[in-house]
Amino acid sequence: GMFFSIFPFVFTLLLDYFEIVHFKLRRHWGFFVLIFGAVVGVTVSAFPEIAGVGYESVEKLFFGEITHNTLLIAIAKLFCLILSFGSGVFGGVLAPSIFIGAFSGYWLGEMFNHFIRIDPRVIALVGTAAILSGTSRAPFRSSIIIMELTHSYQLILPILLTSTVTAFTISTIKEHAYFSRSLLHKGIDISDKRFLKAIENV
Repeated sequence: GMFFSIFPFVFTLLLDYFEIVHFKLRRHWGFFVLIFGAVVGVTVSAFPEIAGVGYESVEKLFFGEITHNTLLIAIAKLFCLILSFGSGVFGGVLAPSIFIGAFSGYWLGEMFNHFIRIDPRVIALVGTAAILSGTSRAPFRSSIIIMELTHSYQLILPILLTSTVTAFTISTIKEHAYFSRSLLHKGIDISDKRFLKAIENV
């Protein structure tokens, strides 16, 4: 859980940094967006596994067709995700979280495999739920989604435990989750009592 919390932490930290840079360079931001797009294109050409949603690559990972440079692939996906979102493009984090969790988890599983006998795909599966939990701060929902998608109900305990640790670790470092941050940008504070009262009246 501590390992997987690194990825959503870096994601939210750099997005905050991009917001500051965006404000300072707002007059020339279009030029930087072109540069970010070019960098993303070069990165995708170097790591074709990260192109698109990435579900096909995740499937290949679990079928043993991709076993090399899994951590680099996960970092490349995170890097392109940050550049894309940081440039102002708003998108979902469900698929990227699953992708990053699977590839980083597979690498971690290979590291564990040097000391204890374990299938790296087990850690990869746990990682998908953990990083999704760290991004959304919803460990139970994230665990249910992954278990329903993969029918891996026998892993319910490690998935729930790792997801909870990841979400807790991130919440102690970063106050707002990605989804609440996007609402705050629109002037909506879901923790504001006036907002909650207005919803109740509706």
